[in-house]
This record gives sequence, structure tokens and C-alpha cells, in this order.
Amino acid sequence: MSAATGPSSAWRVFRMRNFGPYFVGNALSASGGWFQNLASAIFVYRETHSALLLGVLNAFQFGPVLLLSPWTGQIADAFDRRRLLIWTQAAAACVTVTLAVLVWHGEATRWLVIGFAGLLGVITAVSNRRRWPSWARSCRATRSRRRSRSTR
Repeated sequence: MSAATGPSSAWRVFRMRNFGPYFVGNALSASGGWFQNLASAIFVYRETHSALLLGVLNAFQFGPVLLLSPWTGQIADAFDRRRLLIWTQAAAACVTVTLAVLVWHGEATRWLVIGFAGLLGVITAVSNRRRWPSWARSCRATRSRRRSRSTR
């Protein structure tokens, strides 16, 4: 069996039923998270000019992922993978939109932004426990389909 190489084989993965939508959704979610993290940092720094509060913001954003991962794994295993991903991504979007509206109207404070970052950190901790196994599962399904075609 010869493996196809070149640009066409690299793009072929996006036509697969499982991987294409997962990749696009994950890319959009990651981009949104990066923009939100950057916007929060810019807001806190412009309001305070404090490197300490930037550190606190980062601790609230990423600390829950580090500290809660053992327990969020148990929570994530109790629910359907697809539904949990949809709910966590929808919750993260709602939190981000709420924060954006508060900032837009001038109602946000540095501690409110830091609190929202903590809430997003908790949501990310739950979401990440289900996101990575989904990627592995889509690759396994692709490999098993390829093997079954080659044995025909």
C-alpha cells in the first residue's frame, strides 16, 4: 500500500466526516479564546498599568485548568461528550459576550474582568477534558475506515 503525499493529501483530512467540522470548530473556539485573553489583558493593563494585576488575571484564566483538571475529568465523564462540548462552548461564548457588552458600555471594572476570566477558566477546564479525546477519536475512526477499505 503506498501512501499519498503532497498538498492534496494534506487537505484530504478536511473532507472526512469527523475531522473537518471538529478542526474548524476547534480553530474558531481557540481563536475566540485567544482574542478574549488578549482583550482582557489589554483592558486590565490600560485601567491599572499594573504588572501584578496582569499576573492575577493570568492566574485566574489558567489556574482553574491546572487545579481543577482531576475533578473536571470526572464531571466530563458523566456526560455525553458532544453535548458537553456544545454546552461548554456556548457557556464560554455567553460569558465572553456578556463581558464585551459590559466593557462596551463602560460598566466593567478590573475585578469584574478578572472574575470573568476565572469563570472562563473553569469552563475551559471542563471543556478541555472532553476536547482532546474527541480529536483522538476522530483520528481513530479515520484510520479504521482506511484499514477496512484497504482490506477489501
